[in-house]
Amino acid sequence: MRRHFHLKTRRLTAAAAAAALSLGSLGVAPAFGAFTFTKIVDSNTADPGGAGTINSFSPPALDGNTVAFRAFNSHGQAVFEKAGAGPLTTVADTASTIPSGSGKFVGFNNPSVSGANITFWGTDNNTQQGIYATLGGPLTRIVDRTMAMPSSPASLTFSTIQQLPSISGSNIVFSAMDSNSYQAVFSSQAGGAPVSMVGSDPNFPTPFTSTERGVANPVVVGNAAVFVHSTLGGTNIQKGTVGAGGAANQVGGAGAGFGAPGYDYDGTVIGYEMDTANTSRGVFAYNTVTQQISLIADNTTLVPGGGGAHFVFGPTTAFNPVSVSNGAVTFVAGDSGGGAGVYTTLGGSLQKVIRVGDVLDGEAVSSFSDFLQRDSMSGDSIALEVFFGVNPVGDAIYVATAVPVPEPTSIASACGVSAVLLLRRRRARVER
Repeated sequence: MRRHFHLKTRRLTAAAAAAALSLGSLGVAPAFGAFTFTKIVDSNTADPGGAGTINSFSPPALDGNTVAFRAFNSHGQAVFEKAGAGPLTTVADTASTIPSGSGKFVGFNNPSVSGANITFWGTDNNTQQGIYATLGGPLTRIVDRTMAMPSSPASLTFSTIQQLPSISGSNIVFSAMDSNSYQAVFSSQAGGAPVSMVGSDPNFPTPFTSTERGVANPVVVGNAAVFVHSTLGGTNIQKGTVGAGGAANQVGGAGAGFGAPGYDYDGTVIGYEMDTANTSRGVFAYNTVTQQISLIADNTTLVPGGGGAHFVFGPTTAFNPVSVSNGAVTFVAGDSGGGAGVYTTLGGSLQKVIRVGDVLDGEAVSSFSDFLQRDSMSGDSIALEVFFGVNPVGDAIYVATAVPVPEPTSIASACGVSAVLLLRRRRARVER
């Protein structure tokens, strides 16, 4: 009997532990702890469109399980895409003919991705530059310098097309100016002709007054877009509607400075790095529903896992990338210990994602780079460029995914409930 009882005790313990691991059925909300890192490509990855390998990656964009990034292949610069476990594919490279143009591409900037759709800025070595996209089909032109610029006071064509388009579904937004330096934010829906988006100034988007500087670097989510609006009195973030042509409104707060890629938008929350009036800098979050601004980190904030170091933000440096998804903000920052890394508010509290000196796949992260761009977050995952600086790995792209970690009290409760239920079953069997 004793031996038989011990066997049942072991079964009870194992069953209780299994039940404790299945916390979802008990309605226990997990917190986020460590991250798992999945390598997407590195400097040993074969070029899918030719001989040799790819290298010199740019910070990647992520949507769902699709990663898009710029790199170099045997032809020169290229834009690549990898969806889940599928193969790495070339979206465009310097062997690609420019759609609705002539000749070949010679350069690109970082792509933006939404589902299977990708958009990017591309140029040749002469006068061609534009925004191009794959919208469920072959690469197509969205805008280039041969096209008339809507609302241009002098009816001029596009002249300078800024290099950071943003895509959501089939909506694409970008900023551009004509040769008279008239500047505006534009949107294209489903590959259609660009239309200008109207700003809050009564004369906008007519030529700026003496107090105006410009608008730039929009981000789109669904039919809503946000963009930087700068004046001589400071800089703010405006929000407008794609294709609507209606007035935009200031959101967030006015500060001494904003700048791409130092802000992002997820449809509700705008995360941004900002210079404040006292010449300090920090990372903030603005909820467009509650209209509340929250400080995430500034020069007085201790670095998670930084051994007592505090963050070091500008204001003399360029704006570092910020990415936002589901209300969580991820950003790049240096610290007073001479380090640098990526940090996030996933799970509700500030935590480290990766830092110079951390080891991935046996290689130490060796130097500070941009690491990410504003499209790098998607759900609980963050796509990162990591530089190791030594062969055989060199440069790589990873996706870091937050691991749900149940709270200890919840585990104990789950174990207790499971143990009671299983003991009752055992007693019922004995009574029979």
